[in-house]
Amino acid sequence: MRNFIPNLCCRTGSRTEITMRLKDSFHPYAALTIIVWSISFIYTKLALEHFSASSLGFLRYLMASGALLVMVLTAKIGLPHKEDIFWFLLSGASGFFLYMAAFNRGQAMVSSATASVVIATVPVITALLARIIYRERLKAFQWVAIAVEFAGVLLLTLMDGIFSINTGLFWLFLAAIVSSVYNLVQRKLTKKYTALQAASYSIFAGTLLLSVFFPSAIKEAPTASVSHWFYVFVLGVFSSAVGYITWSKAFTRAARTSQVTNYMFITPFLASTLGFLIAEEVPNRATMAGGSVILAGVFLFNFGDKLEGKEGSGDKKLIGGFIKMEEQEKSGIIWKDRKHFMWFPWSFTKYYIENERLMIQRGLLSTTLEETLLYRIVDITMVQTLGGKLFRTGNLIVKAKVDATPEIVLQNISHPREVRTLLSNMVEESRNARNVVGKEFYGGPGRGPVPPELDLDGNGIPDYLEK
Repeated sequence: MRNFIPNLCCRTGSRTEITMRLKDSFHPYAALTIIVWSISFIYTKLALEHFSASSLGFLRYLMASGALLVMVLTAKIGLPHKEDIFWFLLSGASGFFLYMAAFNRGQAMVSSATASVVIATVPVITALLARIIYRERLKAFQWVAIAVEFAGVLLLTLMDGIFSINTGLFWLFLAAIVSSVYNLVQRKLTKKYTALQAASYSIFAGTLLLSVFFPSAIKEAPTASVSHWFYVFVLGVFSSAVGYITWSKAFTRAARTSQVTNYMFITPFLASTLGFLIAEEVPNRATMAGGSVILAGVFLFNFGDKLEGKEGSGDKKLIGGFIKMEEQEKSGIIWKDRKHFMWFPWSFTKYYIENERLMIQRGLLSTTLEETLLYRIVDITMVQTLGGKLFRTGNLIVKAKVDATPEIVLQNISHPREVRTLLSNMVEESRNARNVVGKEFYGGPGRGPVPPELDLDGNGIPDYLEK
């Protein structure tokens, strides 16, 4: 009975992978990156008390370039090819020159928490641009997540005054857009170069472009205090050079890219906490309300599959409620799901297939369990509305040769088309095992009367007595 869904199941990871030692894990590198990036929101604001936005951008990446130059010479990495110089210049311009100019200007006008929330939209903007440029498709719930984030942006910008938009937010969203362009260019470059090469040469190009602000930086540098130079040092060496190195290292240790990038969504909370601890910034109403909505959208965008009840390991994922082979052998359950609300299996109505039976369990305090033998099912119809297509759910109308419940409805289950195929195959196999042919039996056309001794379910009671 297991043989017709082999491709829907996958094996769990080995015990060796589960007990991987900490030093071989990507988590320390990704966590360290997020910490130094979160610090940049606070130290940028503190450094801007003396330096202008343009001067700070140049000095920060001048220090980052110096630190990376040592790394590059030590690692003896190769130089970029001539045909790729344009892409490195574009990467440096979008990721560092334009980004720093917009980010520093916006950071001077808003709190660290607000800035971190706006920059948290970078992964979503990147996905939108990738859909246009690389034709990468988004799932339905991801488009809804983008709408949720847009609502959060409106709340963030308009909550403290009708039609009053902080100019700093404009600069920060511009920074998010050019940072997304940088991600797309990096995608192209990392297909040909290592992560260290792509990041280092992009920062070198960005520093070269930022050198137009060298005159203003020279004027401001002599009057800077030791504390302001300390902020620049932390931003350049740790938040930039070390941050990009540890980020690249995390990718080399992780099995999947999403395992590392998911750490980015911790940044707003960590930046807000550090802003309160270091700079005594108290988040305002707009940041708390709008930021919460934006982060809810970001969470839905990245974890919607898990909220739907999907699970998997390695590169393969299980569809809907299909059960792993190991779990099938232990429990006998082939498939299970719940009645969904939108994408979410939030209800007390459970459906599952177990031991050649379709089971429906309803209720929490008072539970009702309905059972239908698979061979008695004669017809399966799938109904999917427009909303169901959006949420990837639908109804299965199951008709069975049972007097008590001749029609059974599996409401709002995930992946109804795949479940219908699975159920249909299992019904046919159950009939073949009992020599029941065709959809209409028990005296159907061409079958004649039901033999009085017929006992298809094998319970010792003739079937005509169980009607």
